[in-house]
Amino acid sequence: LKNGMPVLSASEFYEREHSRLDLPAKFQGQLTSKNQEWKEFLFDRFGGQPWSPLKTVVLDPSITVYESSSSNKKDDLKQGKNPVDFQALQNKPVIHYPSCHGPNGDQGIYRYLGQIANSVLFADKQREVQFKRFWRDHIHYPREVFEAASHMIAKMGLFAYSAVHIRRNDLQYKEVFQNAKATLRNIDQLLYPGETLYVATDETNDGFFDALREKHTVYQWKDVVQEAQHIQYSDKVINIIEQTICAGGRRFFGTQKSTFTSYIFRMRGYIGAPDTNEYWHNIQYTGMESLDTYAQPKVTGHNYMMEDPSMWEDLGNDESHQ
Repeated sequence: LKNGMPVLSASEFYEREHSRLDLPAKFQGQLTSKNQEWKEFLFDRFGGQPWSPLKTVVLDPSITVYESSSSNKKDDLKQGKNPVDFQALQNKPVIHYPSCHGPNGDQGIYRYLGQIANSVLFADKQREVQFKRFWRDHIHYPREVFEAASHMIAKMGLFAYSAVHIRRNDLQYKEVFQNAKATLRNIDQLLYPGETLYVATDETNDGFFDALREKHTVYQWKDVVQEAQHIQYSDKVINIIEQTICAGGRRFFGTQKSTFTSYIFRMRGYIGAPDTNEYWHNIQYTGMESLDTYAQPKVTGHNYMMEDPSMWEDLGNDESHQ
């Protein structure tokens, strides 16, 4: 991230700005992520931008310029949102985004939950591409995630297996749950006979996936532990190691309404997977492209659980990508 934009920690911000902004001395050396008093002070002093991406859209470079533009307008992504711009903020000493401030994030207005592709709309297509390039090039998982994932991917072969994310336990949308036989029925026509599968899941019953094992070789996290046993990584990154493994599949089937699934779709777009369609194991596919295309999601400005393919399609064969 620091290669793409200037970044300060809270402590660095305090040391650099405490005199100019008259920041209280009691915060010096006390700025941990759990310092609620500091967070409340910032909101009281500098306010906040109630710009939930589900309720608000930033128009670049300004509302006036965007609305008068005819070449890159996306009215469907703006529909039902309050347009804002940065014009009125340019002279503020601090622009403050207080994530989830207040009870329930003040009903969501300070909860910055949304798809980045439609949080800002641009009058200039080139600025939009630069914006999307920034997210691809500067927001990365740590190196150990890719090192651990690479061992399992190498065992199965990059794009030589398919992957499935089956979320079973902590997802609040229980209507997307189903048994493994139903999953196999839904995705079978898009798999090769006997194709190797990687299953990322929070299901704790190992026998739950026996229906998949009857027709396919199935690998799971326990196999990653064996393959990557010499790689040092924290337990906190296990889930994103599995995301990376899923991204390396020929095809990927996610769980509907899961943001874990959603980012895998974007990772696959970034690395140029052979099939970047967004499939879910909860939907039955026919294997006929002319029919299955109707099951592809419609991107809106109000659904944060679906990835916008423009995040990678707009970049194309970007020569700046290293």
